[in-house]
Amino acid sequence: MSTRTFPAIPMSFVPISTPSRTRIYLVSQEASVATVPRMSQVLTLNDSPEAAKRLTEALNTAAWTGDRSDLDRLLQALPGPIRQACDEALSNSPDPSQLALGFDDVPMTILSEMTFGEGGTDLAIYLRAAMDLGLQVLVENSIDERGYVRFDVTLLSGDREVEPGDVDSWWPTAGGVEVADRLHPNPADLDDALKDDRWATQEARAYWLWVIERNEHDDDPDSYSATAEWVVEFLDLPLDVPNNYQIFVEEGDPDDRDASFFTIRTRYLLWNSLCDICADLDSLTMEWPEWDSTVKEDMPLMVQAQPHEWWREMFKSAERLCSAARLGRWDDLVPRTPAEEALISLATRPEYIEAARDYIDMLDRSEQYGSLPVSEDDEVWGEILGELTGDVDIEMVWSAKSFAQTDPNDEVNRRLGMGDYRPEAWHRLFDRAVPRTLPPEL
Repeated sequence: MSTRTFPAIPMSFVPISTPSRTRIYLVSQEASVATVPRMSQVLTLNDSPEAAKRLTEALNTAAWTGDRSDLDRLLQALPGPIRQACDEALSNSPDPSQLALGFDDVPMTILSEMTFGEGGTDLAIYLRAAMDLGLQVLVENSIDERGYVRFDVTLLSGDREVEPGDVDSWWPTAGGVEVADRLHPNPADLDDALKDDRWATQEARAYWLWVIERNEHDDDPDSYSATAEWVVEFLDLPLDVPNNYQIFVEEGDPDDRDASFFTIRTRYLLWNSLCDICADLDSLTMEWPEWDSTVKEDMPLMVQAQPHEWWREMFKSAERLCSAARLGRWDDLVPRTPAEEALISLATRPEYIEAARDYIDMLDRSEQYGSLPVSEDDEVWGEILGELTGDVDIEMVWSAKSFAQTDPNDEVNRRLGMGDYRPEAWHRLFDRAVPRTLPPEL
């Protein structure tokens, strides 16, 4: 289940009756109520309008809440084709857990969708106005095309009343995703809750509910009051990792000694350099062998004639390193193969760093890069490969005179303890390597 599929657009069953026959239709529409609804006939019932009404109500209850008890009771007395038509129609309806149910368990419809930028006060004003009107409003964060946080707002057609224990289940989360923190700000403090730094780094959302308050001394179950309460939730899921540059600031620390020369700005440039390399190798593998690959031409002569599949593995290695640089996972950035050592060697060369700056400009990331903290250890590129690997043996393979030394049986190789750097071994894990992978998040 995605965290971004709530609320689903509801479907409704409606009857159109004559004295002796009723056609039941399934009605659906797009997100906007201004669109013309779509109707598809589900079945024809040769019975009274009252019987058709009961069946329609049972279908809607099953579609909206998942409770089929009334429906199954009515279907027992109906022909098999009718039962089959009902089951098929329900299977094409949204899962009840993804519907935003209002009072009487009737799904709310979407009235409008809006987007607000980061840092403004208009959003809080809009949210408070929606609550004053008794309209539910859902807020989710996302990243715009420039890499900045925005608030996606969905205005619904009604509101909802819940028991205190049901607040945390009204808006479901995806499987395995949990709410890391939940706030209940007063309406007057909503501006501050929307300025929480976590909106920039975690998937987050906000909404309001009527929360029931019962008098423990009152035995009447229908006697209670309800208070409108805001809910702000931060999920244990990072926000749009591939495009959210602000995670660099959250996860990196230029004063962290364990990171050494891997400062935030250095990592940002390295990530973009590896992104550029990935783009080149992706084109090479997709348009093989016509693509004029800069990376291929800059690799040692002894590997340039390797076959297509060999370069596909090189692309996968670049993806893994790119993801590690993006996420700031220093252990994962350590090369696990000769190919990955060669990629780090290229990615940290002056011409590739300059290409990374051009890549940043091309993708309109200059403002992001400029906002990252500066450190005196920024861009010490000559130390990166050695810092990761403990040596720079891979640099020797660019020399034609050193080709023999790529063989582990070579005398110089044995003396230096290099290992196997022959082309056929470039994608073979080092003995020290941890065989795990990272998702290709560019």
